[in-house]
Amino acid sequence: MVILQLLVVVYLSVDTTALGNNADIVCHQCFDVASPEDCQEYVTCGKDEMCFTREFTNHAGKRGYHLGCESTRTCRILQNAAILFGKRSVQTVDSVDAPRGRSSREAHRCYRCCNGNLCNQNVCNTTVSNSGSGGCPPTFVKSRSKCYYVANWNVTWDEARLDCQRRGADLVSINTAEEQLFIQNSTRPGLDFWTGGYYAPATRGWEWLDGTNVDYTAWYPSYPRDKTNEYEYRIAVRSRTKYNWFESIKTASHSFICEMGHI
Repeated sequence: MVILQLLVVVYLSVDTTALGNNADIVCHQCFDVASPEDCQEYVTCGKDEMCFTREFTNHAGKRGYHLGCESTRTCRILQNAAILFGKRSVQTVDSVDAPRGRSSREAHRCYRCCNGNLCNQNVCNTTVSNSGSGGCPPTFVKSRSKCYYVANWNVTWDEARLDCQRRGADLVSINTAEEQLFIQNSTRPGLDFWTGGYYAPATRGWEWLDGTNVDYTAWYPSYPRDKTNEYEYRIAVRSRTKYNWFESIKTASHSFICEMGHI
């Protein structure tokens, strides 16, 4: 009874701007996946619901994840219960006010809610770095300062960017020769990959999606070539070649590389 009374106080005192009322938010939704990054299903939440990811230990003793929509009220109670009382008390609240699909017998490791479209795939840090201060999500390759996801299937540039954003990343920006070499060594030979480089008509130059100018370059000889519709072109790279940058119209189909910082 004392615990529930304290939770009510916490619930009423939470800043509603952090966990606000939402409608029509799209979230990843999967049940018992090995990693949040394995979840490729989506659901539209209802009013006063948020995205959530919940880590647990299943009956076989293996780590798993549930992702989907959760009521804002439940998010407030469970997240603050974890802060105030620890994991054991969260299980107690679970048995009293259990969200759908949950069991009080499950061992909690991570429970996070977030307020934005497809935001619940990277809210639980599932990879711990072996060196340095940060790690990368599963399926990402780690460099000294970044995490990269290499997709070996072909899509348009817009489709590639949307896929990266769903993973909590964006198309890669190649800013140094060191980064160029790392990417070359991390990709499959013979494939072409989209990057986040694009032609900006306002500046009449090439820029990256991270807001930086394209200063370091590795264009093929005689590239980029002059075109009357340069704004339709993006920077693509060809794997395992010395000069491997070329411009490609954004509706062409290439593989792609996503990039994000360490988590």
